[in-house]
Amino acid sequence: MKKIDFLNKNKYIFLIILIGLSIFLPLVITKSFFAGGDIIHSAPLGYEIQKTHVQEFNTPFLWNPYFFSGAPFSPNVIMAPNYPLNLLSIFLNLPLYMWVNLSFFISFIFAGIFTYLFSQKIKLSKFSSFIAAIVFMFSHAFISRLVGYPGILT
Repeated sequence: MKKIDFLNKNKYIFLIILIGLSIFLPLVITKSFFAGGDIIHSAPLGYEIQKTHVQEFNTPFLWNPYFFSGAPFSPNVIMAPNYPLNLLSIFLNLPLYMWVNLSFFISFIFAGIFTYLFSQKIKLSKFSSFIAAIVFMFSHAFISRLVGYPGILT
């Protein structure tokens, strides 16, 4: 009985996850980058530097010695080395293309779920909150981030 109660109470959250899965799952399992732009050229080197620094217990990826005469690594917008999902990628050890596509999926799902929860907090109905979450998840402002700077999807 409690299991059915839990499903009924959170059916819109499960629906948001299901919609996200139906849209992004084919992109997550493909063997190419979903994103375009700068990430295809700069991401592989940046992720390898980040992973190497952490695995060798060096200083936490503060400096990129391979870019010009060296450049700070932490404030890099494209790589976003301090973004929690990107930090998680070091420990999952997935291929880069799969990780980038998976992080898109996770970011979109989080955007939908937290928009739904925020809408509930400001006293919208459950259905209105669900519509707000779907509209935000697939809005132009959010989708266009996929082509630009996908390191941080917030």
